[in-house]
Amino acid sequence: MMSRFNLMAFILMSAGCATAPVQEPLPDRTPITAPLVQAEHGGPALNVSVKVFDPGTSGDLKVSAPLRNAEAAYFPVLLKRTMDESGGWGAVRVLPDEDPSAELQITGRIINSDGIELSLHITARDSEGTVWLDRTYTDYSLEQVHRSQLDYLKDPFQDLYNLVSNDLNEIRARITNTVLERLLDISMLRYAAALSDEFSRFLEHTEDGQLRLLSLPARDNSMFVRVKRIRESEYNFTDTVDSAYERFFNEVGQTYTYWRSYSHELILGNEILESDGTRKTRSWAMLEEVYDNYRESRLNSDALRQMTESFDTEVTPVAASIEGMVIHLEGTLQVKYQQWRDILREVYKAERAVPF
Repeated sequence: MMSRFNLMAFILMSAGCATAPVQEPLPDRTPITAPLVQAEHGGPALNVSVKVFDPGTSGDLKVSAPLRNAEAAYFPVLLKRTMDESGGWGAVRVLPDEDPSAELQITGRIINSDGIELSLHITARDSEGTVWLDRTYTDYSLEQVHRSQLDYLKDPFQDLYNLVSNDLNEIRARITNTVLERLLDISMLRYAAALSDEFSRFLEHTEDGQLRLLSLPARDNSMFVRVKRIRESEYNFTDTVDSAYERFFNEVGQTYTYWRSYSHELILGNEILESDGTRKTRSWAMLEEVYDNYRESRLNSDALRQMTESFDTEVTPVAASIEGMVIHLEGTLQVKYQQWRDILREVYKAERAVPF
């Protein structure tokens, strides 16, 4: 590995010898300004499932995969908190996989995140299959804050999450109560169909990939009533899963904020060094600052990797209950989530009553 002296000498030599066109340190970077709008919706509130984001590390050599994995679990919690703050929604939960019966399912993919730019592709789709959002949001943070004042609860890209929440609430405001009730019915039937194919006959898949509600089971249908009780048990479990992501967010928040701050300053420092107009006046102190930011960003990146790996491989048993039975789940969080869904299907089959 290149020593501190050799690395800085290399930077200095490169800065003195190379020629490059004049460029602005911050080209075409306009931060988003989006105050969070408080929702005032009538009618039933939709529950929201936010899947852990796609880290999008393929071909990205600037950021390590472990760091992207940390962000993939970190960013959804920020979006969830923003939607909770805006109001107008039911329960907003972060889950390791897509929820097959989500009333509103949100997925995301990280396009870029380096401390200066955050770019996320967000998709939102309701239980009927209607796409609410399918767009890329990009925000920039140009402020350099003294590290002693950094607070992970005050995210520099909060306006991006505000804008996503505002867009979702704007769409929600246009939906009638009749449509909302239909979305809730379809969501429940999708959940029932995941437990038993017999409920599939109440739904029809259209050519455009949506679901059409054909009819509803009778209100006193014993198996449908049982499905509703099982779903309430699942809500308790998914609340536990969501709490695990909240805990991860709080554990890595400060370390991640420091990494993002050092990365921010490292990028700006390199851009200044590469600027032709300032190349010959860069001091050794400037080079040392760039090197220190590089070193600190690597140290924080290593710490985030360790925290993320610990979270991903956590095997603490979880006790969940369903209709009086206590079930013990073990393995990673994603394994627990899959175990739970498998157990629900088995419980439904084992205690199945009469047919329709």
